[in-house]
Amino acid sequence: MWVNRKSAYASFWLAALILSGWLYYEFQIAPELMGVVEARLHQVGAQEDGRITEFLVKVGDRVQSGQVMARMDISDLEAEKRNLQEERESLEAAIAADRARFRKEYDYLMLQIEARAAYLREKDSELKALKDEMAALENEIRRIQTAEESGLGTDSNLIDLVARRDFLKRFIKEQEKYSASHSGEVLRNVQSRRNEDERDADLVGLSMLADRMERLEDIKRLMVLTDERIRKRCVIAPTEGYVSEFAVQIGDTVEAFLPVIIIEEGASEYVELYLNEFHDDKLNVGDTVELYSKRARQYDTKGVITFVHPGFTPMPLRFAMFNQVPWGRKIRVKLAAGHKLMPGEVVRAHIVGPSEDSSDILQKADAAAVNTPLKSEEKAPVLQKIHVPQALKDKTRFEPSGLIWLHDIQRYLIVSDDTGFKGNNNHAPWLFLMDKNGIMDSEPVAIGGIEQLNDLEAVTMSEDGTIYLMSSQSINKKGKRAKTRQYLLEVEHTGREFKVKRRIEFYKALESAYDDTALDALGLGAQTGKAGRVLNIEGAAWHKGDLIIGLKEPHSEKGAIIWRLKNLKQFMENGVLQKNQLERYAELELEATDGTVHGISDLCFDDAGVLYVLSTVPGQSADSQTSMLHTVKNFGPGLLRAGLLKKFEGHKAEGITVYSDRHITVVFDADSGEPRYAGWEKN
Repeated sequence: MWVNRKSAYASFWLAALILSGWLYYEFQIAPELMGVVEARLHQVGAQEDGRITEFLVKVGDRVQSGQVMARMDISDLEAEKRNLQEERESLEAAIAADRARFRKEYDYLMLQIEARAAYLREKDSELKALKDEMAALENEIRRIQTAEESGLGTDSNLIDLVARRDFLKRFIKEQEKYSASHSGEVLRNVQSRRNEDERDADLVGLSMLADRMERLEDIKRLMVLTDERIRKRCVIAPTEGYVSEFAVQIGDTVEAFLPVIIIEEGASEYVELYLNEFHDDKLNVGDTVELYSKRARQYDTKGVITFVHPGFTPMPLRFAMFNQVPWGRKIRVKLAAGHKLMPGEVVRAHIVGPSEDSSDILQKADAAAVNTPLKSEEKAPVLQKIHVPQALKDKTRFEPSGLIWLHDIQRYLIVSDDTGFKGNNNHAPWLFLMDKNGIMDSEPVAIGGIEQLNDLEAVTMSEDGTIYLMSSQSINKKGKRAKTRQYLLEVEHTGREFKVKRRIEFYKALESAYDDTALDALGLGAQTGKAGRVLNIEGAAWHKGDLIIGLKEPHSEKGAIIWRLKNLKQFMENGVLQKNQLERYAELELEATDGTVHGISDLCFDDAGVLYVLSTVPGQSADSQTSMLHTVKNFGPGLLRAGLLKKFEGHKAEGITVYSDRHITVVFDADSGEPRYAGWEKN
């Protein structure tokens, strides 16, 4: 009995000791060395006061650096920009009219000078004739006088000849004085005029329009400032991370720089340790530290001390004991690469001291921070709404189908399938401009030199800045292939002004130049009626002087068809396709796991010659689409195997461009819904 009681007593204290150890390990609140994994929170606001009108993200969404997360009301700035645009257009029209008037006045003045010069030249000719006459008179007078002196008699005409000579001498003397003071200057002006070119004449006109030109430049600067103010009313993510909180709601008015959205970075590089003030352990920068997670041993990791605070500082409130905040020395530790600690997590630590692993840990951690790719599910680009101002919605349909980046005006140039509305500017020759934040200009840009455009699908630009636009060439729902659907346009531009330089009806030129055998070789099928063969072009890209054309339809048994149009500039000049000038250059195997047949919806090249191809399923609506982005690193003739880069479920990708050789932008047509775009940096 006594033995049993003694054993029970010992068992009780042993269990109490084990329980105390476990409680200390799990619930200790004031150990010698504890810390918190750094959580990087960004309180992001706009740079101007305004009213929140739209959130483009929700709590928990992953965001990319530069992504627009919220927009403020910009109706006042859009109205201001419209007024500036109208004033600019009015001023440019007035300047053009005045330049034409000044040029006519200038030409009239120069014509007067030319007439005066002609008059003076005529007078010079008359003067020369009079001098010749006077010289003849002098000779005749000398002959008669010589005869008289020789005793041959007197000539009764001598007096008249002398009078005529004296008159001519006085007249010529007066004419020479006038000619010396006027004729030389006028003739020099005429010669100078002959040496001037058109540019010099234009400069004269511009000098007469200095005040208006100065106002025009002021308007351009104000428009740029207005664009900048519009951008400042966007809330833009400064880094990659996750939306953790909204500080305001839609409709709230927010002052500039006050928090609107809170972003938390997804990964942490540092942990802040605290050494209790009652301990005096020797700590040095570069020492290795072992870190222990309180969640599970599998999350334990290592780090290296990068900074030791020279004094004491209060510890976080979570380390408070009996409502008192302890003090300690702060120690900043760089975490090893690949750690699994979570931001804000409490860890325990043990100082190992100097170690050969320290430099290796730091190097790998730094490399990981720069080079480690995101997880596959995090690499999907974020699709954002394109902000289409109401003024633009009221004027036209906007269905983005292709784009390029214009460095001179810092805008995307976007082509749209359809423009205007039926009965009101239907198929107007309009292009569209969008800034890097997905905000469209409130006014379309008209292309000069053409009245209508239909179903524009592709846009590309050559090295010299010439822009090429291409319609789909397709047969419409009524079974017709309209002239306006066949255009291939060569467009020159200066700033926001675009003008057609040359135009060709591409499909008409195709059928006129090639017989059935040649068309079959290009992959085109048989005639489908009066409209001709099935052809649907949605992608075109400039490449080494040629136009690379991607077909949406038809397909070959091997894949999507790619044409090469050689010597594009020559074709644009004469409008005639030579033999083998257009060739079936390559066929592209497009990976489609669901078995659907994909066609090319757009393509482009980067500076390294890598081909980027968008593909969609012909005839499918936007919400049922599975668009794909492919890459071809070794572009060339023959059968090409495309690598799948990204998939866009439920979205119709219609246009792609790569600018600065790094940034990829894709636009999405949502049919009757809101169009979207996505942008990201290449790995």
